[in-house]
Amino acid sequence: MNPNVGVCIGFGSFCPNLREIGGQTADEKIEKLKENLIEVKKRGAEFVEFSVGMVFPTEDETNFNKLKTAVISSPFGKVMAYNSFIPINIKITGNEANREKIDEYLATSIKRVSETGSKIIVFGSGRARTIPDGFSRFEAKKQIIEFLKMCNYYCRKYDVKIAIEPLNRTESNIINTVEEGLFYVNELNSEYIGVLCDCYHMWLENENPKIFEEAGRRLIHIHISNSRRLPPVDEEEKFIPFFKALKDINYSGLISIEAGFKDLMQELPVAIKFVQEVYSKA
Repeated sequence: MNPNVGVCIGFGSFCPNLREIGGQTADEKIEKLKENLIEVKKRGAEFVEFSVGMVFPTEDETNFNKLKTAVISSPFGKVMAYNSFIPINIKITGNEANREKIDEYLATSIKRVSETGSKIIVFGSGRARTIPDGFSRFEAKKQIIEFLKMCNYYCRKYDVKIAIEPLNRTESNIINTVEEGLFYVNELNSEYIGVLCDCYHMWLENENPKIFEEAGRRLIHIHISNSRRLPPVDEEEKFIPFFKALKDINYSGLISIEAGFKDLMQELPVAIKFVQEVYSKA
């Protein structure tokens, strides 16, 4: 079975000037996005993954409705997954965590994500969840569990799943391995809370892909890149055991390329071809 390979993109994925917000209006960003979704589809992506900020969760519905129209009218018709869930100004752990602020953000963001057809939100958000210096790790874990319970409420309401993303220790000081991510999945014990596996973070943390066997059906999303966070076009020897472990558990979900493209339109078809060929060998 061929893997279902897509790509993580944002407003800035297509041309560098869009990465810098100044001077670019929402209308300009959406128009450029519409044009380039067509090109991404032509280059072999089976789906796209956006960042949650692209649904304008802290604004009224004006720009979101424009984005939703652009998505529905695109060759993809929907956005399959979202990442970059919680912005850095909303803290999940520590004394600055504010339940009302979190709840307001979740209510809007999860609803809007669902309206673009998505069923998955990736919870990485390293800076939002990182435990502040001097704060109790035990209390921080309780805060993350409470946060996931809040997510679970809206996920049930809008039929969206949260994929907890383990991040390497340079990006966060909590939930660094799939094994640790599964602790929270088990605590919630909800069909709407699962785990994501990203080969980049797993390689940095020296985590064996055998952990996929423990994750089983709770593994609901995959991110890939090479070990330098660049498009997957080399390091076949690293990818084969990773893909083999996925095939061993009959994983049939999405595989998103999350990488630093220098030229997305040129590099994407090469990366997709590489993933398909190495996956078939695994």
